Amino acid sequence: MKKYCKILNYKLYLILLPAILAMGACGRIPLRNGEEPIARVYDKYLYPGDMSGIFSGVKDPADSARMARSFIDQWVKRQLLVRMAEYNVPANEQEFEARIAEYRASLLVYEYEKQLVREKVDTTVTNRQLEDYYEKNSDAFTLEAPIVKALYIRMEKSNTNLPEVRRLMRSTRDQDFENLINLGQAQADKFDFFNDEWVSFPLILEKLPGQPEDFDEFLKRNKTWESEDNDYVHLLMIRDYLVSGEQAPLSYIEDKIKGLVLSKRKLDYIKQIEQELIQDAMSSQQIEIYN
Repeated sequence: MKKYCKILNYKLYLILLPAILAMGACGRIPLRNGEEPIARVYDKYLYPGDMSGIFSGVKDPADSARMARSFIDQWVKRQLLVRMAEYNVPANEQEFEARIAEYRASLLVYEYEKQLVREKVDTTVTNRQLEDYYEKNSDAFTLEAPIVKALYIRMEKSNTNLPEVRRLMRSTRDQDFENLINLGQAQADKFDFFNDEWVSFPLILEKLPGQPEDFDEFLKRNKTWESEDNDYVHLLMIRDYLVSGEQAPLSYIEDKIKGLVLSKRKLDYIKQIEQELIQDAMSSQQIEIYN
């Protein structure tokens, strides 16, 4: 492997020899760790050691030469752009060191806090905790769009059971509803039953061609909806609904509340750690505020 690397470096040296000789003709070439540079842009130099990682796994010397040429070209372009930026960007906007230090500090703190939360914060949220949070913040949970409990059926236009499905959807008898479910499951091309969970009404309507203009008004006036495309008839039966502006039921926003509970728990824990760090540092006289 060492022999191969020497061959690569030697061939690279031969490829770049004209550039090296040209620089030598211009004056004394600055060495770095015994290496002669292979490219220069104004007062910036590129050395073979800067390219040591780019040939990993490359066996063909021709490929190595192309990679070296491409690397050098990119390096030259970048140095020229940096030089132009230094001349043209206002000096007060070039003070990057403070920003880099601040970014590094923020990144370290973020990773440390994330590690603390992962190791120390309990992520279990009980039903009682969900209910307590919901009751204390109920005014914050209003619906931005209507939600429904519904039944959606898609059937081919040629299906002979379509008239019966329409009749059952209009019926208010419990037995007819059970028959509708059985018939839909057996005959429908697509069957979705949302009777036990709240679902966004606009989300359901994405399945249907055409939409009512006012969702809230539509739900107040209609219990069924039917539309069709070239091949299918789409039927929707509304079992229950809540319109925009009403309080969202706990079951519909349970995941959201769980996220809020955990977020507050994490923030409280981080504040606790911060206070403990301050108290420990003050007690050991590691904090001083000077006038």
